[in-house]
Amino acid sequence: MTHTEIEITAELVRDLLRDQHPDLADRPVRLGARGWDNQLWQLGDDHAVRAIWEDAAEPGRPGPAPWLHGDLHPADILTGDGTICGAIDFGDLCTGDPACDLAVDVR
Repeated sequence: MTHTEIEITAELVRDLLRDQHPDLADRPVRLGARGWDNQLWQLGDDHAVRAIWEDAAEPGRPGPAPWLHGDLHPADILTGDGTICGAIDFGDLCTGDPACDLAVDVR
């Protein structure tokens, strides 16, 4: 059991995959490693997924999912006068968790 009241199991990971990535849902699922606030699950021999306990425990955000760039990297970020002023290349535009676009390293 984690520090939340939800236990992340292979069955939960498989259910989430069925909902979010049906193309990966038929792969064998096994626990790879445990961290303080997450777990790494192996999907077959060539894929892995990280389950973050807080995300599994929290209900989805209210309202429609926000738009995401989907492939944000430094070459897609426009700057002016030393500040970010825009983004280009929206070929992977999708909806989902905005944290995905915030994970870019803009160094």
